[in-house]
Amino acid sequence: MLAAIGRAADGPSFLVTQPELPAELFVNAVCQALSLSPVEKQSLLDCDTLGRRCERLLEILDFRILEQTYGAGPGRSDKLH
Repeated sequence: MLAAIGRAADGPSFLVTQPELPAELFVNAVCQALSLSPVEKQSLLDCDTLGRRCERLLEILDFRILEQTYGAGPGRSDKLH
């Protein structure tokens, strides 16, 4: 997950992790720190488990990487969320 965050355009420039930091706190902090659209934020809130929230966050980050690589597509602005 840290590699995907590092590749995201708006990802945190640095991330301090502590081994004793609970996974739920870490994932929620990452979700909060990223500049996400309201729809993306809601999709993360709708996840019923921490595992699903991690999966969804990775999907969002992967999509952002594709947007950076190939552009926003026809009919869409080039601005990333």
